[in-house]
Amino acid sequence: MKFYFWCSLYADDAAILFENKDDLAGGSRMLFDHLRRFGLKMHVGPISNPKKSKSVFMYVHKASGSPSDGDRTPIPNVGGGVIPNVRKFKYLGSTIHESLNDFTDVASNIGKATGAFNLLKRCLFASRDVEMKSKVTFYEGLILALLLYASECWTSYASHLARLQRFHHDCVRTIAGVNRHVQWIRRISMKALFKKTKLRPLELYISRRKLRWAGHVMRMDMSRLPRRFFSSWIQKPRKRYGQWLTWGHAIRKQMDRNGLDRKQWSIQARDRLCWSEGTLRGRFKPRKSLRGRNVEIFYESGEVRVHQPYRRQRKRHTLYVETDEWFSGDVARETTNANGDIEIDVRHDDGVFRYVLKKWRWRIPPPPPVTAPDDE
Repeated sequence: MKFYFWCSLYADDAAILFENKDDLAGGSRMLFDHLRRFGLKMHVGPISNPKKSKSVFMYVHKASGSPSDGDRTPIPNVGGGVIPNVRKFKYLGSTIHESLNDFTDVASNIGKATGAFNLLKRCLFASRDVEMKSKVTFYEGLILALLLYASECWTSYASHLARLQRFHHDCVRTIAGVNRHVQWIRRISMKALFKKTKLRPLELYISRRKLRWAGHVMRMDMSRLPRRFFSSWIQKPRKRYGQWLTWGHAIRKQMDRNGLDRKQWSIQARDRLCWSEGTLRGRFKPRKSLRGRNVEIFYESGEVRVHQPYRRQRKRHTLYVETDEWFSGDVARETTNANGDIEIDVRHDDGVFRYVLKKWRWRIPPPPPVTAPDDE
């Protein structure tokens, strides 16, 4: 299934893609006039000072080009103002650079986390009057939240990870009450400091966020853009002399480190409770067979071909579904082909639905809430 991505809309923010400078100039003027029809105003900068504009554009060069190839002059005559060019901008809390790497975003997060940690260093993290448990709680809830914001989408290069680790290790030393000199004199390892403070290495925090986000996207509907991007690729030939590290390569590394099977992890991600427990512990339990478990299938309105529920009757009949809704059934059979791909058949009152993983959307329903008995 092919799809075209041309814009990203969120609340009152929008990011729109254009192929060249002429289309960008014409599209900006059309967008300004269109929003004005609904009483909305697109903020542009004055001609005397274009930097005051909240609407900006960024040039991203091709893989075979260079940053100096693009025309970076401001776009004139947009509602009486201009739209300037920038090399980086902030969108939904993340800093996007024209090189499309994560170095700028990582540096920005380190700066924010450093400022917050220094403000609370003397009164909280380096104070001897505060318990270790309280320090760790504040550090994980505040400092790590600033440091690893949007880390679910990072490709995690070794250089990025080294800078993040250095900041994390400095914070752990401060919380433990030692410095680098004392650590070197007494030969204290970082493993001992992690054990003392009950903190974890930074790779575990990043891995937890990446896998948790991957499971969340896998449970999304296929009509959502994150779900489409998750299992899509650009139909372009591979370039010579090696490939850039992508997010897909990074998430596969995290799966290998956590002992996940690449061909079966999507089935485990459907079970939200087990997936959350696995990401929290840093290790996953072996996948159990789906046979006999209750699953839900999404039936779209229209005609659906199903098999007879009895083994002797192998004929198929047509089931007409009036509205789009979820129906539940039990897994009658689970098979694995020579390539390691898994398929299941689901038994329902109307028949047996074969090859559910390929044909239909499905999910594992959450367990019912447990209610405590009333005290008499």
